[in-house]
Amino acid sequence: MNTHPLTVVKKKSQHTVLPRKLKEKVDSLPLTNIQRGKAYKFLSLLIRKLCMEEDFSEYIALSQNYFRKVFHDSRYHDWLDILKEEIIETKKITLKSSEVVEYYIPDKIPKSYRIKEELLSDDWVHVTYRQKDSMEENTILLATKRVNKQIVYEDFDELYIEMTGNGQETSMER
Repeated sequence: MNTHPLTVVKKKSQHTVLPRKLKEKVDSLPLTNIQRGKAYKFLSLLIRKLCMEEDFSEYIALSQNYFRKVFHDSRYHDWLDILKEEIIETKKITLKSSEVVEYYIPDKIPKSYRIKEELLSDDWVHVTYRQKDSMEENTILLATKRVNKQIVYEDFDELYIEMTGNGQETSMER
């Protein structure tokens, strides 16, 4: 019996629509396939939020916790820094010393992002990218057993977990 936890990783296709210039710029960047998928996901989320604002010149505030939660990645800076060089802009302020810095206050005001205006065009294209889907992300821990979230959410009313006196769990339907 294997006592090591096994995390099953599969890749699933995601689809979005982006301005052609933006897609071409992302494709030209030195990103791994995984980073490129995360970049497309980030840009898709950013565009969706900008569409709700109805103003593509607005900055969208996104916290570190948001990046960690949505991208399941504490190393998001690896690909985000590449995007910040060529694709996105962060909101900046000029200090009294004339130094220009990113505008944010840790744990209070998150950094804000927008797509560079020259990459936004009226010509939009369909983009398909691969995204890692870890079973670890699709499961929750109930007592000592890892259970698929979808099963729990869909069958919550029918699911009943009973703890026995010796700490062992049993599952039974009502």
